[in-house]
Amino acid sequence: KKYKGSVGIQHVIKENPIYFSSDGVSSQLIDRLSVTQFIINKDFKLGNFYLNNSLKYQFISNDSILPMPNFMSSHTFYYQNTLFKSNLLIQLGSTYRYMSKYMGYGYFPENASFVLQENNSLGGFGYLDVFFKFRIQHARVFAKMENLFGDQFQPDGMMINDYPIPGRVFKIGLSWALFN
Repeated sequence: KKYKGSVGIQHVIKENPIYFSSDGVSSQLIDRLSVTQFIINKDFKLGNFYLNNSLKYQFISNDSILPMPNFMSSHTFYYQNTLFKSNLLIQLGSTYRYMSKYMGYGYFPENASFVLQENNSLGGFGYLDVFFKFRIQHARVFAKMENLFGDQFQPDGMMINDYPIPGRVFKIGLSWALFN
């Protein structure tokens, strides 16, 4: 807590996992499958500016059965301040997320499952979201532009083969808690 950060290790072992092969047939691995993750989180604050960072590196014992990116990161930089005698809280910032290249899954519509594929590598790109939030007492409002860099129909715009991620999207929202 003193350094506003954390370091963690997570190790997961799956015994004889079931998966779908590239032709959509279910198979079972007669072995152990393990995933080891190293996670580092660190937050920085300078006046009213904040930078929240998260890095994750993972080792997969058999990435041909469980394809996942080895490296992922997320960085949120924002300005936060209170105005009008602390009745109005505002945040203005951006979030950048990145994942390394990996083989990923493909979609098999015949049985509506995600299957192993070896044709296209996925990942290796970043997402940039820009946001504005404010809170007045119990009402919260946000506006967000997601995936500012993304082109959903390009090969690098896929996290699952032939299954595009949402393109640029503008979202707004309101949350209002009613109290007596």
